[in-house]
Amino acid sequence: MKTINIKWDLDGNNVNLPTEIVLPNSIEHDDFDAINNYLSDCTGFLVESYDITDENNPAYKETLERANEALKKYGMEIIVTCSEGMYFNVGVRKNGSENIEWYAENDFNNEVEEDINLTWHLAIGKEEKECYIVSYVTLSGSDYQANGNVENFLFEDKNKAIEKAVELRLQEMAFCDENNREFEVIQGDVDDFRMEWAGGSESIRITVKGIKLVCSF
Repeated sequence: MKTINIKWDLDGNNVNLPTEIVLPNSIEHDDFDAINNYLSDCTGFLVESYDITDENNPAYKETLERANEALKKYGMEIIVTCSEGMYFNVGVRKNGSENIEWYAENDFNNEVEEDINLTWHLAIGKEEKECYIVSYVTLSGSDYQANGNVENFLFEDKNKAIEKAVELRLQEMAFCDENNREFEVIQGDVDDFRMEWAGGSESIRITVKGIKLVCSF
């Protein structure tokens, strides 16, 4: 397990510090205090932000190895990072580059294999690929803006995207029922569904959007 894309608090100093540091096995992937302390101990500087990647994660190790073996001749590699100990981002970058092009963000662990396979094929594709993003957004009722919780799920098949949107929709409605929370469905179609709770202080919006992706390398 290692940290990548590290941004340091240089406090005005003009120094070049590493952007990737391997973490010891004794540190858990969600123990952010231990990670922060270890990184600071390595350089003497405080850390502002970073991503965590674990190529040995048994949930997707074999799939990742197979994909990266195929991408070698293209000079690219797939990077999987973890945030908040449970959300996974799947991206691709040129070997030796610090720039990562994200294809799939904020997916749960059990969907990482699917996203690795999709990203692999997108990265080497010669033409644009039509895909679908399911966005699950918490909104403030007053200004219709994202309010700290955005999850995106990437699918190659529109039917699977719609199924995911319906799953999220049912999940929210069940939550309100179980907690005796009154709600109103503002828009009832799958492509653009909004649910507002009593009081209107917060709401959920779930959308399915078709996009075209093509590798930029």
